[in-house]
Formats: sequence, structure tokens, C-alpha cells
Amino acid sequence: MPKSFLTHRLSTIVITTFFILMLGCVAAMPASAASQIINLSSSPSSPGLGQSFTVTATYDVSDGDNTLFGIGLHFHYDSSQVTFNNCSNINSTNSSITPSCSDQAETDSDGDSSTDREVQISWTNFSGEWPNQTLPLDLVDLSFTMDSAGTTSINVTAYELSGVYTFSGDSLDYTVCDTLSIDTFTADSPVCSGTDSTLSWTTTGATSLSIDNGVGTVTGTSKTVSPTVTTTYTLTAQNDCGDSVTDTVTVTVDNAPSITSFSALPTSICSGTSSTLSWTTTGATSLSIDQGVGTVTGTNTDVSPTTTTTYTLTATNSCGSVTETVTVTVGGSLPTITSFSALPTSICSGTSSTLSWTTTGATILSIDQGVGTVTGTSKSVSPSTTTTYTLTATNDCGSVTDTATVTVNTGPGITSFSSSKTTICQGDSVTLSWAISNADSAGIDNGVGPVNKTSGSTSVTPSSTTMYTLSAINTCDTTTQTVTVTVVEGPPTINSFSVSSPTICSGDPVTLSWDVTGASYISIDPGMPTGLNPSGSMDVYPTETTTYTLSASNLCTTGSPDVTQTVTVTVNDTPVVTSFLASPANISSGGSTTLSWNVANADTVKIDDITVNYISGTKLVSPTSTTTYTISATNGCGTTTKQITVGVDCPVPVIESFTATPAQITSGHTANLSWTISGAASATIDNGVGTVNALSGNKNVSPTETTTYTLTA
Repeated sequence: MPKSFLTHRLSTIVITTFFILMLGCVAAMPASAASQIINLSSSPSSPGLGQSFTVTATYDVSDGDNTLFGIGLHFHYDSSQVTFNNCSNINSTNSSITPSCSDQAETDSDGDSSTDREVQISWTNFSGEWPNQTLPLDLVDLSFTMDSAGTTSINVTAYELSGVYTFSGDSLDYTVCDTLSIDTFTADSPVCSGTDSTLSWTTTGATSLSIDNGVGTVTGTSKTVSPTVTTTYTLTAQNDCGDSVTDTVTVTVDNAPSITSFSALPTSICSGTSSTLSWTTTGATSLSIDQGVGTVTGTNTDVSPTTTTTYTLTATNSCGSVTETVTVTVGGSLPTITSFSALPTSICSGTSSTLSWTTTGATILSIDQGVGTVTGTSKSVSPSTTTTYTLTATNDCGSVTDTATVTVNTGPGITSFSSSKTTICQGDSVTLSWAISNADSAGIDNGVGPVNKTSGSTSVTPSSTTMYTLSAINTCDTTTQTVTVTVVEGPPTINSFSVSSPTICSGDPVTLSWDVTGASYISIDPGMPTGLNPSGSMDVYPTETTTYTLSASNLCTTGSPDVTQTVTVTVNDTPVVTSFLASPANISSGGSTTLSWNVANADTVKIDDITVNYISGTKLVSPTSTTTYTISATNGCGTTTKQITVGVDCPVPVIESFTATPAQITSGHTANLSWTISGAASATIDNGVGTVNALSGNKNVSPTETTTYTLTA
């Protein structure tokens, strides 16, 4: 494929003008021809089948001159393998005519017979200042799609150049392969060791094939192999693109079966006994033994030959058969047990039975269930439960067994014995029911007599409380069970119903106590829980005088009034001071006021510890100062108090005289203050004099400056 092209074509009036301008500048051209260069790059560099790729054209000049008249380019491609999509990123800077791409049939030869179309684009600057940008410079991106497999190229040629410049163009070569696959890879399997297997395959897109395990490069669609052991073969398919895929197939190699061991245990037996034939084999799909045994599975089988016999084991699979033999020698005979019995066969627990036997040819006799080795012809046993005994007779040829069972009977069992009612009224009837096991006979006392020995029921009418006993009897024991029917003979009796204190204060507890006989239901109203015990006590807290009623009943009082009894608890309240007043509430000093009161529930009434009329009354008092009076009302439940205050108004004091003698003094001298007061409790003079007599008095003072003294009473 050519890598550089030199093409000059003047095909349009615009280009002709360009070259006229260019020729006017020939003197400025380099003395030796330089090259305008186009380098091509591809992204991706190796596109796959059906994949789009971008070809970027990069411009350069060998002498570095970036002020030329332009360039025209053809990008050649094979349309049978590649589809042109579009141009993008066209660099139009400093081009007098805006460049654009044109996809057309090939008009200019690129020396490559496989290309048939071209993309044409040119850049022109009439002033000879193109591209006037830093070189190298990306001119355009061309997008293509790879349509088919094979080898193809994108070539570039120039159909217009600047002056005497030559052209150096690039070419991109692509190799695209079809999808590579191994469609099938099979083998004849399994095979027997020493025989052949044919490996067969079909592939798509492969240019070379190879198989491992010594097979190597293969052609066609099959290959014969002869593995000696089970082998996995790997087929590798490659194409011209360097791609490869693999697939595997396993040829299973079967060997003829082998018999590792074949034995008899024991190898010598007595007539009528058995020997176990055992074997181990490898790779067999079926096993058989002659002498009438036939097909066998597992690893052993029992045989009972009557004469010395040689057995042949045959192991077979698809690759053949192998055999092995073993001999079982027969001689002698087993002992015999002529009889083995128990007498009696059925006993009661704690008694005994005799085991008896007759045997022939036995050297040892033993009985299980803890009896052990025995001699003679009998043995006494005393089992606690029904027991089966096994007699074993043994000689050199083996052992034989026989069994005898001793049934142990226990006393009868009473599963249930009940009464339809446990309490009845006098004259009523109840039904007794029972269930019994293992009894020969049964009966109930108190006039009932014999009953069914398994189960049943009967009606009885006891006149008083009666205990009935059921007896179940067999030859080994008698079992009994009882049931009691209580007969209520009349209404209940309240033996006592009392209160711990008939009179209490409000809020205090009181205890109710009772004792009742013959009652099935007891209640106390009001406020007590139901279902009380026949005798007991309980605290109550009545807040007012309350009568409590005890009611007792039983099933025989149905339809009749309950038996009742009452107790009364009187509840006393604490005293109440209804009113306590003073009229008037405030008096002048020396005056009087009337105290009045109303009291309820009091035994005594006092005002400040002085007893007064306990219901209501009045009292005249004359306090000399404000006084608080307390009334106290008392009874057995406590004391209630209430207070009232009587205010006493005092007169305003009067200062009758207050003088200073002399009223004018010289500094350092003394003046005498004198005063008379009425109705004062205390008196003071300011300016350092302090408290003075509240009635009258005098006081010397020596002020150092003119001073006003104030007397306060």
C-alpha cells in the first residue's frame, strides 16, 4: 500500500485563482521542495466488526512554514467493507472558503485497487496565510463503520498543494475477523482401554485448530485418539486476529473389572448351617455366583450347601468379565432341641414356673433372661413380668434355639370408680360408675353386691353419708377403691355470728366472726366477698351505722329462704362545731362582746378550758387587748376546735406639754426638756436622746448648734 502521494489538480475556478496568486509568489518559495504532510490516526486502533471508528487527519509541513495557500485532500476507502458516516471537528480557521466534506465515487487514484470511494475536503487562503496556527494541527475527524470482516485501508491523497510543495500522506490498515466460536466438540465415550475414540468438532471463523494431550494441530472436523486412562481433551481455535477460544471433552476409559478378594467364612461348616461368601471388586457393573446363587449385589451373601461346594464369582462390565473361586467344606451336623416348655405357662407375680427341655447332640445349653448355662432337663424361674425364654443348644457345628413364654399375671386394676354427685340431699339417688382391668370378679359393699368385672354403673340412695368400696378380684390379688357420698340431712346451722365491737368511731375497723355448719354457700352483706369459708373472720370499715346479714344455704335449701343472722355496728362521728361567733368582732378598750356557739355530737364543750353549755350558748367577755378565743368540742371519738379573734381598739396618746428651758442657750450650756403625756405606752425623743418615760419627765441636753427635738408617743 503506498504511504505518500503527490497530486496536483486545478479543477475549479476558485482553485485556478488560488494558483494564479500562488504563482505570483513563486520567488518566495523555498529553493528545494518541502512537503505538506498528513498523518492519520484511528480511534479505536482496531475496530471490531460492526463497530464505528474515527480517523483524525493531522497536518504538518516539513519546513515548518504555517503560512501557505492551503491544501485539498481525498480520503479513500473500500465501501464494500467500510461505511462513511460523517465529518466533524473541521478546523476552518483562516480558510477563505469554509471547508466541508463530500463523499463521492473515487476520482483520484490512491494506488490501492481495493478502494472505490473517497471523502473530499479542502482548505484555501488567498493571501497565503494558511493555516497560520501552531503545527502540527488536527484538520478533521472522519467517522466510519466497519461493515464486514477482512483487510481494508483508509488512504489519503492530495489533489491541491501550495506552490512547489510535495505531499506526504498516511495510510491506515485494518484487519477485521469474523466472530470466532467452537460450535461443537464431542467424543466417543466411554471406551474400553486399548480401543479408539473419535473426537469431532465444528467451528466458525477459525484459521487454525489444535488439541492438547499430544494430538497437536488438526484439520478437518475429527481426529481419532486412543487414551489409556480417562482423559480431558482441549480444542483450541484461533483466527488471524490473534483471537482464540477453547472447549473441552472428556473420554472416559473403562478397564475390565477386577476381583480383589473372594472368601468364605467359615470355610468349613456343619450340615444345615451356613457360610458367608464375601467379596470386593472394582469396576464391575454386575456380579453373579454359580451353584444356584445367581446375580448378587453388595459385598456378601449366605450359602448353605449340603456337600462340599466350590463357588465361582463372575464380575462383568462392558469391557469383559473376570472370575474367582472359593470352596466351602461341609461335615458334621447341628444339635436338635426336641422340646422346650414352661409349666405352668401362666403364674402370679412372685411365684415360679419350671422350664423343661430335651435336646440331642448339644455340648452346651444356655437360657437367656439372666438364667445362663444350664444342665439337666429343667430350671425353675420367677419372672416379675411376662417373659419369653430362649434355649440355645450348641456344638462344634453351631447353635440352634427354641423359645418358651411364661405369662405373669398381676392383681386386678381399677381404672376408675366415681359417683355422679359427691353431695346429695336426703332421699336423693346417685350413680356409681367403674372401670376395671384383669379381674375375675367384682363387687361393691353397703348393699350393692356383685357387679360387672370390667365396667358398669348402678344407682344407690344412701340415707346418710356413706363410703362405698369397690373390690376387684382375680387369682393373684384383690384391689379396692372407695368413693364417699355425703348426704345433707337438713338446712345449714349458723352457730355464731358476732362483731368485735358493737360501737366504733367513723373510720375505725371492726372484726366480723362466724361459724356455720352444713352450708355449701355463705355470704355476708353488705360489701363482703362471696364464697366464704364455713368459719372465719374479716375486718370491715363502716362509715355509718351498718347492719350486717350472714346468709347460709346448701343444695337442700333450694327454693327455701336462706338461713340468716344479723349484727349491727353503731358508728359514732367526731364532734362538729357548727358555729363560733363574736358580736361585735371589734371593741374599744374597756368594752364587751358576746361569744355564741352551736355544737353537735359533743359530750363536753370548753372555751379556753372553761366548760360551757355543750349544745349551744352565749358568753359575755371584756378583753383588754385583742384576744383569740378557742372552743373545743369533745366526745369518745375525739375533739374538734374552732377559733375566733376579738379585736380591742386602744385610744390615741396625747402629748399634753413638751418644753425646753431655756429655749436659747450659748454653745456649751445645757437646756432642760420636760414633758407630760397621757394614754401612751412608750415615748422617744430624737437627736440622740432615745426612749423616755411614757407619762412625764425631763432630760438635759447640750446641743452644739440650734436643734429641734421631736417627742414621739
